[in-house]
Amino acid sequence: MQRIKADDTPGLGSMALRWEADEAWVVSEPAELRVFLDDLPPPERQVVEVAGELTNTVVTEHVPGRLVLFRDGAHTDVTTTADGQVVFEVDASRALDDVVTDAVAQGLGGIELMSGVPGTIGGAVVQNAGAYGQAISDVFVRATAYRRSDGAIVTLDPADLQFAYRTSRLKAAPGFSPDLVLLRVVIGLHPTPPTAISYDDLARHHTERGRDDDDLQARRSSVLEVRATKGMVVGGDHWRPSVGSFFVGAAVSREVAIDIATRVRGEAFARRFLDWYRPDGSTPRLPAALVLRAAGFVNGDHWGRVGLSDRHILALCNRGGATGIDVLAVSGLVRRQVAERLGIALEPEPKLLGDAGDIDLDAYAADHPYTPGAGEPDWARATGGN
Repeated sequence: MQRIKADDTPGLGSMALRWEADEAWVVSEPAELRVFLDDLPPPERQVVEVAGELTNTVVTEHVPGRLVLFRDGAHTDVTTTADGQVVFEVDASRALDDVVTDAVAQGLGGIELMSGVPGTIGGAVVQNAGAYGQAISDVFVRATAYRRSDGAIVTLDPADLQFAYRTSRLKAAPGFSPDLVLLRVVIGLHPTPPTAISYDDLARHHTERGRDDDDLQARRSSVLEVRATKGMVVGGDHWRPSVGSFFVGAAVSREVAIDIATRVRGEAFARRFLDWYRPDGSTPRLPAALVLRAAGFVNGDHWGRVGLSDRHILALCNRGGATGIDVLAVSGLVRRQVAERLGIALEPEPKLLGDAGDIDLDAYAADHPYTPGAGEPDWARATGGN
């Protein structure tokens, strides 16, 4: 394990925020994490914050107590069941995209559309990460977890996780870190032709390049290219530090969804988009990008050091030198305007780590005047902006 210094912290999260913790460590191996937690007295063990790569977390300038980043894992065991299912048992600290890369290389479908999604596979389970119609809950078999309250090792099956759209029992637990800390994750994949790409922008990109819909490597390439166009590949083209999509799609009635989609994109788009935009498989959801546009926001809008991405309106970006409080304040201003103009309560996707206190949004807006952005990029106008 490695002690984290304050000078290293901007490189430890996708928002490039500077922060300090009373005590912070990087741990990679499940056994190492278990020993670390076992060595603490039970009261101290229960208040340790455990995170991954901080790619879906807003961190404020001070994190009290102990923090462990469980990341940079490398180990995966692969077995095949009698019915042909290929089972990956993976350190929860391993990067999700590394697991996707391995699966695609072995001709296994089911997670290839999550290519480029940052964070660990453990974090992906906690938040039920997904992209383009695939979600980690679709392939999850079980997980091994450390229970901080008594130091026991427990096995969790899908019912235990209570998966829902972009969440699980673990993410929904009070506070930042749940009592159960994932050590190993088991997913099941099949060497069968994948389902057709249903999302318009990705399907169009894939087809225009003459790629086979059953070619997993081609599907991965198309996803990475589309995400890069949106500035959503960490370190890739058009990238600015962010946690990716900051808000989840809003669960609204079909009538409200169609009304807002019509206002933003026109009747033809509104008539067909709910046929393909079903990120949780059943409930109609209005893409948060359309919500922001209907509320009057455009790409590039900013308030000082934080703003909406020039490439993807859902990304709140660190424009240089931002703090976690800056990010939270801008999120608050955006959510307030959406609620006032549309009556929709947007839900942030990232979790909060550290001390936030009360933020006076009016005072923040006075000190950080709104600067309008340049408007939508070409890709958004061409595809509906999702």
